[in-house]
Amino acid sequence: MDRREVEELRAKVTVLERRRQELMEELEKARAAGRKTRVEEHDFKLRALSEENREMKERFEEMRRSAEEKLEEARREIEDSRLEVEQLRATASILEEQRMRDKEELRSQLMLKDAPVFTLTERTEGLHKEGDQVHLPLESTESAYIGHRGGVDRGDQSAEVESNPDHVSLSVDD
Repeated sequence: MDRREVEELRAKVTVLERRRQELMEELEKARAAGRKTRVEEHDFKLRALSEENREMKERFEEMRRSAEEKLEEARREIEDSRLEVEQLRATASILEEQRMRDKEELRSQLMLKDAPVFTLTERTEGLHKEGDQVHLPLESTESAYIGHRGGVDRGDQSAEVESNPDHVSLSVDD
């Protein structure tokens, strides 16, 4: 190899070396640009995910508030219903007590009204017993009178009946 060839080779090496250097710089720039692009892509994705996350948090918070409001409303309705049931029970209790008082008062009034009827019934039964007590001696007297009538003169019987105070005078029309 002669010098000229060596010089040509050295010139080619220098050119190649410069070209390699340029390519390395371009490669480094490309890598840097690629990283930026990837970082930008990651940044973009991160921002998109952050936005989606924020929206989901907002939706979740809105749903939580709505659920809490509905729960609170349900609790109020339950409390209102409980109070209404208590009031209805109290009213029913008062009405039941009033019904029992009215029933007792009616029974009392009925007893007062029935007292004279009861007294009259007792008096009537008493009079029937007294009538039976009077009837028996009367029937026996009547039987005795009829028995005597057959053989005794009418005038004698009347004298006998009048002189005996235990006998009741009866007038029998013939």
